[in-house]
Amino acid sequence: MIRSFAAASAVSLLAACGPSSPAFEIDNPTDAPVQVTIDGKTLEVAAGASTALELDAGPHTLATARTGEVRISVCGAERGTLINPTLSDYVLAREIYVADASKLRNFGAVTATVQLGDATYEGPFEQVTGLFIDRTWDFGVREAFPGQQTVARIPENGGKISTKLFTPQAFIDYVETADDRQGAFAQRHPGGDVQPARALETAPAELPPLPPAFEPHSAPLRESYAQRLQVQDAADCEAVRKRSHEALMAITGATAMLHVDQSPEDNQAYNDVIHRYGRLMGAGALVLPR
Repeated sequence: MIRSFAAASAVSLLAACGPSSPAFEIDNPTDAPVQVTIDGKTLEVAAGASTALELDAGPHTLATARTGEVRISVCGAERGTLINPTLSDYVLAREIYVADASKLRNFGAVTATVQLGDATYEGPFEQVTGLFIDRTWDFGVREAFPGQQTVARIPENGGKISTKLFTPQAFIDYVETADDRQGAFAQRHPGGDVQPARALETAPAELPPLPPAFEPHSAPLRESYAQRLQVQDAADCEAVRKRSHEALMAITGATAMLHVDQSPEDNQAYNDVIHRYGRLMGAGALVLPR
């Protein structure tokens, strides 16, 4: 089935406020307790609950029933990173908050598809997964979309877009409540949502090759990424951040005049590697190569 959903709430003119969160949060969206062992210390996370923790920059070990023991590297997780020990899917949903309904015309519709079992949902949604999910949302899995937000000043477009991270079942409940179709998914799936068996994604040992015209200029990226995999402490992490920016500037400058003579496929392949490099270097934590 296909569902379309959009929601808008009001923005109030008072003092600004926003959610806060720990650097790391272990979340368990399942209906059974989950154990996570980090650096030899085992934490049990109750069903449908989260546990906050802090991890220093550098290497650690992490073990769960789903992943086995893996080596991880922490660097730059200050904005918040969710640890997903069950490798479950989550859904990001967006809502528009406006001062009045006439401002909705200033916001275009962003539609994507989320697949949960055989149910398909279309709307301002994004499906995400992975052992580590870096925070890009305003409201986490244990926070609700507020009916009203308070801001210091209303933006020129008359509102703002806020995001919330949902577990699959909470997302289903959210959509069904908005559509006034509570229980529709449960009627079709008495056992609830069954999560797909996701594979653990590890960081590559090295970056993939660039197309031939660009590869001779890739050394700064490769050296920077190798340094990221070897981070031992906060000082190393800070050095990697600086090196990462310098590497991007170097390859951008060196290849700026090359794109016009390359095929669309080679330019896309170059962009894909640069995007992947940025995602890897910006991640709060990586699963190191086995």
